[in-house]
Amino acid sequence: MKNSSSHFNLLAMFAVVIEQGSFSAAAVHLNTNQSTISTAMARLRELVGQELFVRSGRRIIPTSYAENLYEQVEQPVAQLTGVLKSLETFDPATSKRKFVLAAPEHLQWIFHESFSNSPYPNLTLEVFEQPDTEEQAYRICLRRNTMP
Repeated sequence: MKNSSSHFNLLAMFAVVIEQGSFSAAAVHLNTNQSTISTAMARLRELVGQELFVRSGRRIIPTSYAENLYEQVEQPVAQLTGVLKSLETFDPATSKRKFVLAAPEHLQWIFHESFSNSPYPNLTLEVFEQPDTEEQAYRICLRRNTMP
């Protein structure tokens, strides 16, 4: 899907508007301005072909379509937002990530030694032999049961 990231951004903003109850509050929450939120909601309205909000004085009220849409997107948007935030905030002191590295056999000790002296004991490193040929690469993958 060509515009899937911009569609995600529209849905993420939409979810914040619903949760915050107004374009202004959503703008403050997202550290942007009300005009940006309003433009995004107009684009989403155009994309889905349905009204999302109705004005009642200074307030906005979600339409039944918007409420149904929110029910469908709330959890996936929150999960994906969480994943994206966790990728942005890598902290080696608290991370339990496993790094996998391919290296020629005669150089592997350098990586093991560097990692074993690391002040971050929760990080792990797996170094395997870098294959010389495509055939060797497939053999390694078959042995490890990790086909590309």
